[in-house]
Order: sequence, then structure tokens, then C-alpha cells
Amino acid sequence: MSVALPRILRTSSFHLTLAYAGLFGASVLILFGVIYWATSVYMADSLDAAVDSDLTELEDAFQAGGEAALAVLVEERVRQMPHGPMYYLLQDPLEKVVAGNLLPFHDGEGRFDLKVSRSNAPSVPIHARGIFLADGKYLMVGVDALPRREMHKLILRVFGWSSAITLLLAFAGGALMSGGLLRRVETISRAARDIMAGNLSRRIPKMVMVTVACPSLRNSTRAATPRSLASSKAANEVK
Repeated sequence: MSVALPRILRTSSFHLTLAYAGLFGASVLILFGVIYWATSVYMADSLDAAVDSDLTELEDAFQAGGEAALAVLVEERVRQMPHGPMYYLLQDPLEKVVAGNLLPFHDGEGRFDLKVSRSNAPSVPIHARGIFLADGKYLMVGVDALPRREMHKLILRVFGWSSAITLLLAFAGGALMSGGLLRRVETISRAARDIMAGNLSRRIPKMVMVTVACPSLRNSTRAATPRSLASSKAANEVK
């Protein structure tokens, strides 16, 4: 490219490109925040629904058959899903595990985000809820929360790559537009300098929009007009 890069960076068209890219980046960040928040809420609600549904069934079994029926049901589900996605804990008031595949828990009722250690495998993040039963025992049900984490990572990757590509294209387009504009301005500037030097055979190309967009160039051509007229008058007097 015949025009130096630093000069391109000083053009008004490139500044407009930067402003547009900044505005677009801000809008992308806002959109990303909204989508990330909405996805997090949706995934959290889905995990809560899965835990609450299973917990309700276990509570019903406890009310119908007592501790023995509840322990049998918990052990049966652990056998069916030894590696998740559901995890269970039934412990007595002394925090001794009665049934389940979770370690003793000490933080009482509520919803918790925990990690379950596995032998020869990475730990698993789970979203759990624990309650105290009527006889004082503690029941917790958890669900594998890895899909929520993977969804967050996917959103971050998609928005990161799409934003980077879009901004790169915006900068490249701005540089190309600025380079083309500068080449036209250089042509007009050379013609104006030739006219001011007395070469009246030169003509400024008809680029009204460019001259309007460049006040300094418009002023220089206006300043050249009286000198051009004086040169023409002097040439006629010599003749």
C-alpha cells in the first residue's frame, strides 16, 4: 500500500471505524451478559427441578414406610446410578451415613454446589439440596452440574470467537476504506500543489464529497485560486 499505516490511523474514516467497532463491542458485551444470565437461570432452574422431584419422591417413601423404606430406595437408586447423574445421602443425627454415595455433610438445610470425589477420575460438580426429616435424619439429593459448566464454556467460546472475527473484519474494512480515501486526497493535493506552482493545465478531479469532507484541502484550493488568476493575468500582459 502506497500510504503509510500511521497516516491511515489518523484519518476520520478510520476513527469512525474505531467508534463503530467500540459501539459494536459494547453491544456484544451487553448481549453476552443477557444470554449468559438467561442461560444460567435456565440451567439452575432445571437442576433445581430435577433435585426437587427426586427429593419429593424420597420424602413420600419415608412418610409411607419410614426410615427402612427410605434407606432401601436410596440404595436402590445408588445401584442404578453408581456414577451419577444423581447423588444421594441419608445420614443420622450423629452425621453417620445410613445410605447413599455422598460423604457426611455438616452445613444443614439448603441448596449447595459441591464437588464429589471419584477414584481414578476427576471430581464431579453437583448441585444439591438437603433437608432434615421428621425423625432428625438428614437427606440430601444432588445432580451432576457438569452440563451447566459446559454450557457456560460453550457460550464463552462462541461469543469470544465471533466478537474477535467481527472486530477484525471491522478494522480491516476501516483500514481499506481509509487507504482508498487517502489515495484520492493525495491525487487532489498533488493537483492543487501543481496549480499553486503555476501549472494551470492541471485540473482537480471532480470529487466534491472528498473536498467537502477535507476542510484543509478546500481551504488550500481556495487560497490557490487568487494566485492562479494573478499568474494568468501576468501571462496575458506579457503577450
